[in-house]
Amino acid sequence: MLSGLGGHELFAEYTSFERVPQLHAWHRRVDAFGSLGKMAGRQLAAHSNNPRLRRLGDLLSQPPALERTYQMFRGVFTRAEAAALVERYTGESICPTCPIDADGAMHDPTERDSISRLELIRYMRNQPLRDSDTMSMAWGLELRVPFLDGPLVDTVSAIPAELRLQPGKRLLLQAVPEVPPWVACAPKRGFLFPFQQWFDAEWREMFVDVDRECPVPTGTWYRKWCLFVLTRWMEKLEGHAHG
Repeated sequence: MLSGLGGHELFAEYTSFERVPQLHAWHRRVDAFGSLGKMAGRQLAAHSNNPRLRRLGDLLSQPPALERTYQMFRGVFTRAEAAALVERYTGESICPTCPIDADGAMHDPTERDSISRLELIRYMRNQPLRDSDTMSMAWGLELRVPFLDGPLVDTVSAIPAELRLQPGKRLLLQAVPEVPPWVACAPKRGFLFPFQQWFDAEWREMFVDVDRECPVPTGTWYRKWCLFVLTRWMEKLEGHAHG
């Protein structure tokens, strides 16, 4: 089987390519207010009932940096929440307010190049690629990802952002003119698992322990799912250790 994995990251088809620079520019404007903006961010991170707003507040309490903005955009927990979870599940303490490392973007030609790099090495490598590999192996399928071929990635990444990251994967379509218009102009379609419906129905009882034992509010289905999978993985490891 062939997969198009890597196409969105290399040719700028995620909303992050527009949203992250916008949020970063806004963060820099807020940061001009000095300690007032950081204080507002800390209050938002500590007291908001919305997980996204808590992550936004956590971002505002740090110095502006594109990679920190990307982390907020793609992240699940704030730094303080992550520290509480680490202590709960490992017994170790980490700094809940240390700024997220943000040096890599300094070496990228443009902000959009930085986002392409971050999408490849963080989101794609740690989630879609791993999921694709696990799912295909579970069914005995040989999956190939031609867009992630090393020489191809190196060659394409060297193309200036104004050409490579044009809207609609224009460079890719120009390189393969044989693609018919009914394919090239088709609207973007995604496939989502109905996790929220499952959580509200037959899976409800499975997540009672997660909510009860979690040191931070779970709220959304994806936060519950992260912690549910983590606890099951740790239980499996512990079972192997005593087996």
